[in-house]
Amino acid sequence: MTTNEATATHQPTPHVVVEDLTVRFPNRNQNPTTIVDHVSFKLDRGSITGLVGESGCGKSVTALAMMGLVDHAEVSGIVRIGNRNLIGMPEAALRSMRGKVVSMVFQEPLSALNPVLTIENQLAEIFRLHQGVSRKATRKLAADMLARVGLSDPERRLRQYPHQISGGMRQRVLIAMALACKPKLLIADEPTTALDVTVQSQILSLLRELQQEMNLTILFITHDLAVVSQVCQKVIVLYSGRIVESGTVVDLFHHPAHPYTRGLLDCLPSGHQPGQPLSEMPGLLPDPAHRPTGCAFRPRCQWADTACGEQEPPLEPIDGESDHLVRCIHPLTGAQT
Repeated sequence: MTTNEATATHQPTPHVVVEDLTVRFPNRNQNPTTIVDHVSFKLDRGSITGLVGESGCGKSVTALAMMGLVDHAEVSGIVRIGNRNLIGMPEAALRSMRGKVVSMVFQEPLSALNPVLTIENQLAEIFRLHQGVSRKATRKLAADMLARVGLSDPERRLRQYPHQISGGMRQRVLIAMALACKPKLLIADEPTTALDVTVQSQILSLLRELQQEMNLTILFITHDLAVVSQVCQKVIVLYSGRIVESGTVVDLFHHPAHPYTRGLLDCLPSGHQPGQPLSEMPGLLPDPAHRPTGCAFRPRCQWADTACGEQEPPLEPIDGESDHLVRCIHPLTGAQT
């Protein structure tokens, strides 16, 4: 057996495989607008992977497409969890998968929860639909699930409505609902954005604990690289619907290869002296319907040259065999980073 064969033998089998995921929305009198463009990545069982980028880069649409929740759009590619491909699956089959195989925690719990139903009604419904549990038995299961996510006095919380509990409590309820049927994949779409710093820290700790306890595979969507450094092992950087860099947290935080990743890191407050102005990345995300030719980041890149506008660079390993991938003609060197 060769060295490469031996290494491959010990590689973990990806639990989730996304290949060429593409989402196009119809555009009146124009070609369809591509929001997610041939996105491919793999998630190992029991891992937490961050999907990062500015607002509007396609993170949430990627997550919704993986769940089969994008309406009025053309979705193509593969989203394989275990041996099942969710893309193209009939809606009835998808409904049976959501919750049991893949589940999602949304970023705004107050809008994600039904304001006219009690917490018990919303959580108990999951057990009845997916597990066929009797109405009487669901109350104990719902209370146990609330206790599991750290809510005190769960019996009381079950009787309350979403507006009667705090934002942090509502987010814990959403996590309880997402994990009630023990899914294989949890997609957390900016679950701490609407929370203050103290509650955010508590929710992140809770997700880490549950991930280890349940051996969950988590795709953690955020624009906050500081959060990524706390909870994730790997990172995928999305820009204008395309992956521009991916690798381990160490790779991206200590050896960023794409200018966009470098720009995101420069904007972190931790790298600045007190009293000094924060860095700002020039320019804006391009309109998806009118992307520039070549590299989409070219108009904002200080290292761009003529070659960057000629063709879209491929996503490829930096050193040939590395898991650190970058989509850039001129990847940054150690001196630049």
